[in-house]
Amino acid sequence: MESGETPSVLAISIGRGDVRDAVIAIVIDQEGNVRSQNKFDNLKDDLNKAAFFELLDKRKPQVVAIGGLSVHTARMRDDANTALKEYATQQFGQGPPVQAAFDDPEHYQHELALYDERLRPLMIPLIFPSDATARLYMTSEEAEKEHPTLPATGRYALALARYTQNPLNSYCKVAKSISSVTFLEHHQKLVRPMSIR
Repeated sequence: MESGETPSVLAISIGRGDVRDAVIAIVIDQEGNVRSQNKFDNLKDDLNKAAFFELLDKRKPQVVAIGGLSVHTARMRDDANTALKEYATQQFGQGPPVQAAFDDPEHYQHELALYDERLRPLMIPLIFPSDATARLYMTSEEAEKEHPTLPATGRYALALARYTQNPLNSYCKVAKSISSVTFLEHHQKLVRPMSIR
């Protein structure tokens, strides 16, 4: 992907991280159109990972954005990172070096570093974008009108994907609610008539 290009984005979220919450995945293309909506129980089980890899094969996102409303998002980030590394390893066609094959731990570390370097171009970047606009959009009337079939977590993931593509458009999308997003420490002290109408 070249600098200045708009990426296709896969956004994933686990919402509040409750036991009942599934991992919601939304894929949008370079034009911002929703191409896929998927739900996974998790990204650890072989069956769920296979479905996740199938999604990656079919939609070929250029970046994966992740976000959530709880500390469970960190666990999901680790699971997603592991799954993305496994996917890249499959694409590479060769597994990492095995420590038992090396007598010298330093030689093993060197070979592992070389392997990771060769694998890096195949890794889909995983990022944590700002979710201020996503939190506002997920419960907005506009979101419910645009995507009535998506659950709130799906609308949150969609807003993350849109923010990843174009932050300015995401801020414009939340219109008057923008005043609740903190950009600078003292921006809330603006006189109300001077702020967005």
